[in-house]
Order: sequence, then C-alpha cells, then structure tokens
Amino acid sequence: KMADSLVNKGIDSLSNTSRELYERTFTKTILSIIYAGFALMFLGFCSEAGGKSASNANTVQSLGNDNDDHLELSLNALVGGYGFASFCYFVSFTLSLSAAIIISPLFLGSPQEYKILTKPNTFETSV
Repeated sequence: KMADSLVNKGIDSLSNTSRELYERTFTKTILSIIYAGFALMFLGFCSEAGGKSASNANTVQSLGNDNDDHLELSLNALVGGYGFASFCYFVSFTLSLSAAIIISPLFLGSPQEYKILTKPNTFETSV
C-alpha cells in the first residue's frame, strides 16, 4: 500500500512547462558543445593555413635573386591565398565561439536554466 502512494518522480512526471524548460536547456547545452567543437575545428584550420602561408613566404625569401619570376609570383599568390584563408577561418572561429557562448545556458541562460545545469535533480525511475 505504501508503494502505491508514492508518485513516480521520473522526468515524465514533470509539468509541461517544467518539461519544456528541461528539454530546452538540454538542447541548448548540446548545441553549445557542437558550436564550440566547430570553433576548435576552425581554429585548427586557421593554424594550418597560417603555417602554409608562412612556409611559402620563407621559401620566397630563401630563393634570393637567382630565381624564376613565375615561381616567385606563384609562391606569392600562395602566400596571399593561404593568408586570406587563415583570416576567413579565424572569422569563422570567432563566430562559432560567439554562438557557443550566446547559446550556452551556463553563460547567458536564465536563472532556471543555470540551476538545472549547476544543481541537477536526480529522478527516481522504476524499471
């Protein structure tokens, strides 16, 4: 009889508004992690493109005056191209990181969302 009087306190027993808040917080957290992952990926691409640009610039400097003009022009084009790619990747990194911070309920969430993340409730489940 005592077991029948206890209400199952699982996630399905929440009210509609509480359930929506919980699901929204969960979704925003997952999206924030995904955007942060994209930001790190773009930062890696930025480093790679910057390294290739610097490598080609060093190659142009090491050629000296005894070089083919076409080779120097092509290497300078690679320096500019990889430099611009590095800039674009850095802008993408900045936008992705900004999106991750803005979406994150931990940084810019409501007090209820912050409470869900910092002081989680455990739900009893019956199997």
